[in-house]
Amino acid sequence: MKKFILFTLAAAMLLAGSCQKENGVKDGDASEATFSIDLPVNLSTKAIGDGTTATELYYAVFSQDGRYVRSLAQTAVVPVVGKTATLKLKLVRNYTYSIVFWAQAPEAPYTFTPETGKVTVDYKGAANDETRDAFSKLHKFTVPDQPTFEEKVVLTRPFAQINFGASD
Repeated sequence: MKKFILFTLAAAMLLAGSCQKENGVKDGDASEATFSIDLPVNLSTKAIGDGTTATELYYAVFSQDGRYVRSLAQTAVVPVVGKTATLKLKLVRNYTYSIVFWAQAPEAPYTFTPETGKVTVDYKGAANDETRDAFSKLHKFTVPDQPTFEEKVVLTRPFAQINFGASD
């Protein structure tokens, strides 16, 4: 009988532990964060494109000590419509995060790696192709002690001017 009671208690403890939230955040400690991401309206550069080809937004969330937060990983591309995108995340209150944002065209020659927040480039193709237009931002912030909050983030072009040389 004692073995049965001990087994039942152990099973109940395991079951209770498995029902705990994965990232260890209690609902009372979390804040619903809404990010309004904008591409610049007035592009004051000599760029070919007007920014409208960047219709996909990628992001990666990092903790205050620089570690990638896998539980907040992107599961789908966030659409950019009319140079605006909206991202909603559940974040820990009074905690500092850094989010890397990257917007590009679907056929752009870039690969965003969320675990590192870095972008790699395939240099093949035409240099003055509008699909090469991209926007980025590293946004560092502290979540306020309230149930919801909103942040506006304006992305900028990561390239000032790209000059490709030829050996011919």
